[in-house]
Amino acid sequence: MLKVNDIKIRSSNTVTLLGVIIDKKLTFEQHINNACKAATYKLFALRRLRMLITLKQALNLTYSFINSQFNYCPIIWMFCNKKSMHKIESIHKRTLRVVFREYEKEYDELLKRS
Repeated sequence: MLKVNDIKIRSSNTVTLLGVIIDKKLTFEQHINNACKAATYKLFALRRLRMLITLKQALNLTYSFINSQFNYCPIIWMFCNKKSMHKIESIHKRTLRVVFREYEKEYDELLKRS
């Protein structure tokens, strides 16, 4: 705790600034976990809708709702660890499999197709 002009200022492990959760070690792990969690919920919704919509509509939903979770403040991804990057890539891989309805193809092929 810090005291300035008789005002006590408590320290915090994280602070949210413009929607970005910054932790004291600058790993951004909590922010990435929250973004992955939100993207996963949206992926589940897309999976339920996929049989009812066209490929173009599925791609539009993917770019608008799922990928947008990771497009905000992209500088953060430069500082994240391998574990966090793996989470992000895993969501992206699952999303492409749902969009193209290709569950056996390699991830690289799906990336080229998108």
